Amino acid sequence: PHFATGTKDQDGSRIFYEPLASWDVDGHLNPILAAEIPSIQNGGLSADAKSVTWKLKPGVKWHDGKPLSADDVVFTWEYA
Repeated sequence: PHFATGTKDQDGSRIFYEPLASWDVDGHLNPILAAEIPSIQNGGLSADAKSVTWKLKPGVKWHDGKPLSADDVVFTWEYA
């Protein structure tokens, strides 16, 4: 899904791949693996909008039962 050229590929991959957040049909960003959408109000978006901190939803696990970590998110970001 990281190299998809259309949403059909991104949507189709959701059976095995979930993002931190996803857009709904009304254009709102909704958390999926994230606990919340970063904003200035919740401290997730810096005042200058140059840094973002995503908080992971607690209890998310991989298919093998291992917990999802920030390192996993960084790995995926670096891969893409």
